[in-house]
Amino acid sequence: DVLVLGGATLGTALAILFPSVDVNALLAGPPDGGKALISADGIKVGVNMGLLYQYSKNTRIGFSYRPGVELTLKGNTVFENCSEANVAIVSSLSSICGSGFKTEIPFKLPGIFETSVYHRWRKKWAFHGDFMYTQWKAFDKVTVLDVDRGETFFEAIENFKNSARYSLGLTYKYSDKYTLRSGLALDQTPVEASQRNIQSNDSSRWVIAGGLRYQYSKAVSFDFAYSRYFFDKYSIDGQAELFNVDLGIGTVDVQTTAKANGATSLDIFSLQMNWDF
Repeated sequence: DVLVLGGATLGTALAILFPSVDVNALLAGPPDGGKALISADGIKVGVNMGLLYQYSKNTRIGFSYRPGVELTLKGNTVFENCSEANVAIVSSLSSICGSGFKTEIPFKLPGIFETSVYHRWRKKWAFHGDFMYTQWKAFDKVTVLDVDRGETFFEAIENFKNSARYSLGLTYKYSDKYTLRSGLALDQTPVEASQRNIQSNDSSRWVIAGGLRYQYSKAVSFDFAYSRYFFDKYSIDGQAELFNVDLGIGTVDVQTTAKANGATSLDIFSLQMNWDF
């Protein structure tokens, strides 16, 4: 729905989400031993809300918010190559290795607030900036439930923090056919340094980007873009990871320790066709 009030335009839209999870997890025991194959999916309807305010002929300001949603993925967990060594460590595996169980994964997706500003200068130039705040703190843990036994099969504590992204951009309209774009962004990680582990080894990154729009006709245009991501170096130094596994005979605590250093970079090339009708 869209509502226009003076220089402001309000809009809302429904978003249908189809999240899915497919995980192959090694069971406690030999590294070449059994695996737990977890597969689940779901559907959820969310909402997006936005406001665009035309401050002047050359300047506009936008706001948008997508509330966080809670959903439950449903599926199955089955076991592959479940061995005697696995059962020796977690004895209750003997009762479910062959059958598996129905699975539910309660899940929280974060709310996202974003504001942006656009200003055109001397017809050919435009400056724009963006701030996005993601409520990652809602993503505190990952839990896999054994529905058949009413127990928690697996739980990993994440304790993410809320994060922000800041970006600045510049657009130059070279001609009616060609428009050049460039941008710089800082994207903060939601992973606390003290909570970083081998699964959640994300780090903050700087992003530089450049692009070109080619206006092929009045209705058709093409966008070409390149982005380079520079991730901060990260380290995992003896970080203990505690997983709680309950297979019907009480809780089994599985604890691992990892030590690692890492650095990542990423290049993205993209091509898009636009057709106005």
